[in-house]
Amino acid sequence: MYKYSAVLLLLGLVAAASAASLSAPAPDSWMLIPDGNGRLHLANLNPYNMDETVPEPHFTAATDTIFRLYTRSNRDTPQVVTLNNAGSLSGSNFNAAHPTRFIIHGWNNDGFSEVNMILKDAWLDRGDFNVFTVDWGVGAQTINYPFARARVGAVGNVVSTFINFLQANTGITFASVSIAGHSLGAHAAGNAGFFQFGRLNTIFGMDPALPLFSLDSNDRLTLNDAQYVESIHTNAGLLGFDLPLGQASFYPNGGRTQPGCGVDITGACAHGRAYEFLAESIVSGGFTSVRCGSYDEILTGNCSVQGASRPMGGEPSNFGTGTEGVFTLSTLVANMKAATVILSVLGLVALGSAAPVESNHPWALIPDGNGRLRLINVNPYDVPKGDNEVEPLFDPLTDVVFRLYTRRNPVHPQVIRWNDAGSVSGSNFNPAHPTRFLIHGFLEGEDASLHWAIKDHFIRVGEFNIVNVDWGAGSQTINYIAARNRVGAVGEVISRMINTIVSATGASRNNINLIGHSLGAHVAANAGKHQNGQLNTIIGLDPAGPLFSNGQADLFGANDAQYTEAIFTNAGLLGFDQPLAHANFYPNGGRSQPGCILDVAGICAHNRVNNFYAESVSSSVGFRSTRCANHAEILQGRCTPSGANANMGGEPSNRGRGVNGVYFLTTNSNSPFAQG
Repeated sequence: MYKYSAVLLLLGLVAAASAASLSAPAPDSWMLIPDGNGRLHLANLNPYNMDETVPEPHFTAATDTIFRLYTRSNRDTPQVVTLNNAGSLSGSNFNAAHPTRFIIHGWNNDGFSEVNMILKDAWLDRGDFNVFTVDWGVGAQTINYPFARARVGAVGNVVSTFINFLQANTGITFASVSIAGHSLGAHAAGNAGFFQFGRLNTIFGMDPALPLFSLDSNDRLTLNDAQYVESIHTNAGLLGFDLPLGQASFYPNGGRTQPGCGVDITGACAHGRAYEFLAESIVSGGFTSVRCGSYDEILTGNCSVQGASRPMGGEPSNFGTGTEGVFTLSTLVANMKAATVILSVLGLVALGSAAPVESNHPWALIPDGNGRLRLINVNPYDVPKGDNEVEPLFDPLTDVVFRLYTRRNPVHPQVIRWNDAGSVSGSNFNPAHPTRFLIHGFLEGEDASLHWAIKDHFIRVGEFNIVNVDWGAGSQTINYIAARNRVGAVGEVISRMINTIVSATGASRNNINLIGHSLGAHVAANAGKHQNGQLNTIIGLDPAGPLFSNGQADLFGANDAQYTEAIFTNAGLLGFDQPLAHANFYPNGGRSQPGCILDVAGICAHNRVNNFYAESVSSSVGFRSTRCANHAEILQGRCTPSGANANMGGEPSNRGRGVNGVYFLTTNSNSPFAQG
C-alpha cells in the first residue's frame, strides 16, 4: 500500500530525476513540499543525510509551544496563556463555563497559519468558546521534515499537560474539551488524547499526515485517543493517511482529490480542503454522509449503504450518537477560481479540453502554449512504471540550445554554445548592438510563439542580437513538476552563455536584457540571479503561478536585474498573482483579457502577454499605464493615481526612469492592442 511512488510524490512532490540542478543536493534527500498554506518549500526528507553546517534549531515542546486564547471578547487579539502560570490564565478571558477547543497546525506552519484562523473564526461565529491555537512553529518550521514528524508526540504531551493545567485551575471537565489537528497536527492531537487516557470529548483529525507514518507507528492518531475520534480524509494516499483512523472516518468526494482542485499535482489544495470543510460544518453543518460497507468500497467508488447517514464534522460533534465506520459524501466546488487555478496548471486543462483518453487513465488532452493539444500525465497517484515511461534525462549543460538571429540572418539562426567561444566570435553577433534573450515556457521549444513574435518586432525596429533559448528537452515533458523544477538549472546555463558572450566579444552586461514567458520568466530571473543582478533588464511575461510561492529561492525577484518588470495577464490562474518586480503591470486588471472569450483554461489570456510585449517593442503609441496606490486596488478593480504614469514594456525598457510599483492600463481586444 505504501508504494515507493507515494514517497517520491511526498506531498505531491518531485521525482528525483526532475530535481535537476547543476549544483543540486543528493536527489534522494531533497524535495519540494507544500505546507498547510500551499506554499512550496525545499525540504530534506532523509534524516541520515542532514547538512551539518545548518544545525537543526533546538525545540523543547514544554517551553517553545505557545498557547494563544481567543474568545468572543478578544476574537482578533489573542491572549497568551503560559503553561503553569496561573496568573496568565486568571487574567485572561478564559471562561470555564464555555466549551474549550484546541487547534493544532501541521508542518511548516505556526500559530497564525490559515488553519488556525479559519477554525478559530468558525467556532467563535458558532458560539461562546475558549479557542486555543497551539503554536509549535519552532518545531514545525524546519527544512527537515523527519524532525518535525518526530515531534508530534512531544507536542501532544505538552498539550495534554496544558489541559491538566486548565482543569486544575478552573475546574473544567475533560469532556468539555475537543481538539482539531491538521496533517502532522492531527497526529499531535492524537498524542494529546493518548496522554489524556482517551477522556477528552472529541478529536478531529483533518487529513492526518501520511509521509513517514504507517499503521505500525505508535505515535499516530488512533480511534481510542478520545471518547469520539473522527478523521476526515481529503488527500488520502498522497499527503494524507489513506486508511481509516477514527471511530468514524469520512472520505468526502472519495477522499483523494477534491472538486475545485482539478489537476492538484502537489495535493496541497485537497490537503487543505479538510479544514475548510470542518470550519464550514461548525458554522452551518450540512455535510450529510452515507455510511459504506467497507473501506474497499471507498476505494472502488461503490458504496453500499449500511446504516444511518451521519453529518461530517459539526459542532457539537457526533460524540454520543453511535457514529462509527466509513462514510462518503459529495461536496460542491468551493470556488471557481480554485477550480480553474490548479485545473489548468500552466497551459493546462480547460474544462472542455481536458478530455480523458480513458476514464481511469492518468492522461488528459492538454493545450500547450501554442494551443496545440498534447497527451499529459495529470495523475500524481500514478507514476511511470515501464522502462519506456521513465522521465527523459535532461542535462541543461548540453540540452539547452541557443539560436542567434540578427538583421543579417533574420530567418536562419546560428547556433552558439556556452562552452564554445568560437561559435560566438564566428557568428553575426555584434557587441555594439543590444542583446535580447527570449525564453519560452512549459511544453514549448524552438517553435514557441514567443520566439517568433517578439524576435520579429526587435529586428523590425533596429539592430539587435536576438538569442532564442530553446530548453524544450526539459520543458516538453508529461511531468509539469519536472519542468517547473528545471528553471534554476536552465537559468544557470543562460548565465554561462552570457559569460561566454561577454568574454568572447567584450559585450557589456548593461546591454543585455532577458524576456521570459510563464516558466521562462522564472528561468530568466534565475539567470539574473547568477549574474548578481548586473544585467540591464528582465521582463517577466505572466510569470508562472502553479507550484511557485513567495519565499522560494528560484522565484522571479525584483533584484534579479538593474530593472525588472512583470506583466500579468492571467494572474491567479496560470500566472503568478502577487507583484514580483520593480514595476508590475496589470493590463485590464491582469486576470482576463478582452477578446479572450470563454477562456476557461486561461490559455488565451496567458499568451496575450506575448502579443502585448511584442507590440510594445515597435509601437509608436505605447501602453500608457497609471500607477496605483497598491496591489489591493488592482484586486478590487480600482486605481487611485499615485505618482507618474509609465509605459508597459517597450524598447528600450524603463530602466533608469524611476519606474516602480503597480500599474493599471486598458487595451483593445484585438491588435493593435495599445491605446496610448
